[in-house]
Amino acid sequence: AWPEVRLGLEAHSDRWHSGTRNGRADQRRDNQLAAVGWELIYAGWHDVQNPDEFVAIVRDAYAWRLRGRPEFGA
Repeated sequence: AWPEVRLGLEAHSDRWHSGTRNGRADQRRDNQLAAVGWELIYAGWHDVQNPDEFVAIVRDAYAWRLRGRPEFGA
């Protein structure tokens, strides 16, 4: 996590994050974090296999939040 910009990273898998019970718990936590300005980015198996693409997404999200979250397209 990068607390200075309220950005977090979480590994996601079907084993631990699917199904009604797990999905509800994840959604509740995500909503609570969003309510205080946090954003979570999820890394799945595809992201592990294509790290350059995933790292670019995380880097862009970090930079966007670091700039104070300007409007899209700015």
